[in-house]
Amino acid sequence: MLVLSRKTTESIVIGDGVEVRVLEISGGRVRLGINAPADVTVHRSEVAARINEFLDVNAGCQLSAKKSSKVPTCNVVATVSAGSTLPAGDPRLKRRPR
Repeated sequence: MLVLSRKTTESIVIGDGVEVRVLEISGGRVRLGINAPADVTVHRSEVAARINEFLDVNAGCQLSAKKSSKVPTCNVVATVSAGSTLPAGDPRLKRRPR
C-alpha cells in the first residue's frame, strides 16, 4: 500500500485521469473529491463490497430457455444502491427458489 500525506486542496493522480483531491480535514474526517472519466466507477468500499456480494449471489442466474426472453430464471429480491443500508449477508440479498 502506498501511503501519502496531503494537505487541503492538494491531490494525487491515479492512472489516466483519476484525480483524488483533499477538500477538507475536520476532526477525524477527511472529505475527498474524485474526478474520474465516465467509464470509471467510483464507490465507497462498503458499497463496493455490497455490490460484489449481490453479484456473487446472483452469479448462478441463467437466461430462460426461450430465445426471445432475456429474463433471468432467478428472482432478485433486493437491489443494492449507493444509499443501501442492507448489512452484509442480509437474507434479502439472496435468490428465491422458483
